Amino acid sequence: MSAKSDLLDHVAPLLADGERVVALTTVQVKGGAKRDFAKKTLAGAAASMATLAATGGTVGLLVTVVPPAAWFVGTTERVMLVERTAMGAGIGRTIFMAPRAALQVRLKSLLLNEITLADPSDGQSLVRLNVGVKKGAAKQIVAAVEGTADGSL
Repeated sequence: MSAKSDLLDHVAPLLADGERVVALTTVQVKGGAKRDFAKKTLAGAAASMATLAATGGTVGLLVTVVPPAAWFVGTTERVMLVERTAMGAGIGRTIFMAPRAALQVRLKSLLLNEITLADPSDGQSLVRLNVGVKKGAAKQIVAAVEGTADGSL
């Protein structure tokens, strides 16, 4: 069975009557709040300094935090992010779920595509998704959140 089939089987019991999956793709989840970025930056700097101190400054190491991979699942009613696990480890936990109506979506498309899911009442970022160079996948996510997706997986 493919990973997508496993994911669809995992999500099926969560769906309400008449709800169907209209978009499914992989993304990297980035923090929605500025404090998350600051916390990760400080942790990386602390790890780099510890490495320099432990090696007497002979080994330099840049520590970066790689955003976790996730499945984006857009349905006719809501958006879900499900953690991607290592091969063969099964489906991970649901790390984000919200009704489509409670989300505002913004696409920033330069060389890489980044999608921000925000609270429409104040514009505060809830979660950011890195889609990489996959412009078609980015447009599919935007359409799923806005309710204009055609449902062709």
